[in-house]
Amino acid sequence: MLDTRNRSKTEDYPKSIPISQRRRTLGPLIMNDSFMPESTRKLIHKLLKCLSDENFCKNTGFREALYRNVEIHKLFRPVMDLSYYLSFSGMEILARHWCDDFETNNVASVIAPFLTDLNFQITQEKLQEFANVRNALFHHGKYKVSVNINGQAKVYKLINYATDLEMLLCDTLLKVAKFDDGTINWNRWQDRQPFT
Repeated sequence: MLDTRNRSKTEDYPKSIPISQRRRTLGPLIMNDSFMPESTRKLIHKLLKCLSDENFCKNTGFREALYRNVEIHKLFRPVMDLSYYLSFSGMEILARHWCDDFETNNVASVIAPFLTDLNFQITQEKLQEFANVRNALFHHGKYKVSVNINGQAKVYKLINYATDLEMLLCDTLLKVAKFDDGTINWNRWQDRQPFT
């Protein structure tokens, strides 16, 4: 890992990081440097600064959540159920640290105020859907779950939630790290429009 503690702001980072193979992504996380010069360098600098701040990591769970996010992208082939579990776990870690609530069983009630504080437009009901899918997957090994809501059976399928959660975790990590280059559409996890 690069040590950024003794670096000046003018020192540069590597222009690229070699990878063994290309794999699918959810699209660009930040604007291309051609349109927003220095964007990549600023993001890497911000992330490394956050990771080197022990108090920040301890108080936010940032390191553990980022680790889960990185592991998703390190997989040789995308595995939807594993990616979903890692995304949900990363989100839960951030929310529980933010709210200082490690006891509440209804995780949607912990994540909702956390994301609301970060100005994400999401309801506790929507988060409960994400939690229902996670519970079906984790506790029963099922890719869908049927839930009775006001006398009606609602079916939630992993395939309909996995990409949204993965994108939401990426943006949540950016917000926790306080990275905003002014171009990010923070609702992109729903509307698939990455930039404003």
